[in-house]
Amino acid sequence: MGLPQLKSKLTEAEFLKWENSLIEQRHEYVDGEVFAMTGTRKSHNRVVLNLAPKLDALLRGTPCEVFALDIKVRVAAAKAYFYPDIVVTCPGEAAAEDDPLVIDAPKVIIEVASPSTSEYDLMGKFARYRLSPTLMEYVLISADHHDLIVYRKIADGQWIIANTATPETLELKSIDVSVPFADIFANVVYVEPPPERAG
Repeated sequence: MGLPQLKSKLTEAEFLKWENSLIEQRHEYVDGEVFAMTGTRKSHNRVVLNLAPKLDALLRGTPCEVFALDIKVRVAAAKAYFYPDIVVTCPGEAAAEDDPLVIDAPKVIIEVASPSTSEYDLMGKFARYRLSPTLMEYVLISADHHDLIVYRKIADGQWIIANTATPETLELKSIDVSVPFADIFANVVYVEPPPERAG
């Protein structure tokens, strides 16, 4: 997410009309402000291209559907629209009836974070995503460090950090699928952390 692109605030209807008229650039919307989406790095793109088809294959034959990259998620309670990297919807949780480019009821949202977006993906986006009553799991993936964290909503509506049963498997309990890290990070170059400086 970048800096606001328009000087005046827009209503949700004005934003959707304006953004849907654009051909190439994507924008996110938070309570009247519009933010241009920046391009992604190769490692980010590779993780999405590895994981989305894998989830799609695992969910084939179920009522759940997987969407990636170019579908907006509307969080009505936050007056916000975001483009998650991957989103899963399930029975009765189809795209908004008035806009085929919008999903109103996500069940799983997956974001691939870069060093420049990881704080916002957790503190900004997730804070708003979890206002969606249908969202059950939020996954934040670090492509550069071959790592991820799963946030899961439990019975009392609280969110917990969910440890996977095995450290090398992504488990999404809300849709009953597991994906090995090896599949998620296939052909993704690992970035070593910078060396620590001596005091």
